[in-house]
Amino acid sequence: ILMLIMVAYFFSIKDSPTVAAMLKAVRPVVVGLLLWTAYVTAHAVFSVSHLGWGSGLAQNWDKVIIAIVAFSLLTLTEINPVWLVIAGAVLGFFVYR
Repeated sequence: ILMLIMVAYFFSIKDSPTVAAMLKAVRPVVVGLLLWTAYVTAHAVFSVSHLGWGSGLAQNWDKVIIAIVAFSLLTLTEINPVWLVIAGAVLGFFVYR
């Protein structure tokens, strides 16, 4: 219910120059947070302790292939991301028990 109220309020102020300026200012912050999240995730997955990928990449090559396939499917086809998430869950259940 609170979300519906907030959406209604946002639609009433969406054309405001102040709101447009605030959203424009937030974009670089969001990009920075996404990049930092990707870095932290890569560090955790590949066990990177220095600048090189080292043995972490050799041990986790299957996860890299899954990520590349998922990225390729999302960018090169019009597959719905929901189906990709479901396929990933099924694959993870059977492969990584």
